[in-house]
Amino acid sequence: MPAQRFSADGFLVLDQLLSPTQLAALRADCAAVLDAAAPQDVSRDRGCVFETASDCVRAASSSFWASRPAAAAVLRSSPLLLLVTTLLGDCPALCLLNEQYVVKPAHSGPAAAFAWHRDGDWCSDTARPRYLSLWCPLDDCSEDNGTLLVAPGSHRSGAPTLEPFVCTVAAGSCVVLSDAVLHCSGPNLADSPRRVWMPQLAAAPVLRSDGSPVALAVPLS
Repeated sequence: MPAQRFSADGFLVLDQLLSPTQLAALRADCAAVLDAAAPQDVSRDRGCVFETASDCVRAASSSFWASRPAAAAVLRSSPLLLLVTTLLGDCPALCLLNEQYVVKPAHSGPAAAFAWHRDGDWCSDTARPRYLSLWCPLDDCSEDNGTLLVAPGSHRSGAPTLEPFVCTVAAGSCVVLSDAVLHCSGPNLADSPRRVWMPQLAAAPVLRSDGSPVALAVPLS
């Protein structure tokens, strides 16, 4: 059962999650996000994370989904929401916490690699709802182009106890990550860019002490 595997490993690999139509729409959307970025930000010597919405107030409004049709076509599909709510458990106000493209340019260097980390490290000292990262490759991914490596069970033990799992996955797949599981990725040594769409979904809004959202707080229900 998917929920049992996720509970044991802290991650779940879903093959062919995206339809060809959804995959094409996300690729076009990714290209638009890159086109809007400053030229110096799209290079093999710079970081590779591109946010889709930097204005929290706008992004938290009801107009968000109208501005993100490709994301809406995937995130608001009932099969995915059912899976997410099953894995998260109690979801009083399921929402989109963050959305970004991770694009590693061809022949990129260390700036395009990610050291071992947990997605929840940035707020580990804050009481907050659980959340999931949906790592969705828009290109076939392997170690050669900097795919994801995950440490099974590290969300429970606090340290890796098994050999890392190398996510050799096809475009349109999805790796669902617990916010507490250790993972990393290397540089892209291939001749083509490596594109990944990664929304993060929380059981409820993640808020600062003043009640404002730390990132996005877009309802999914």
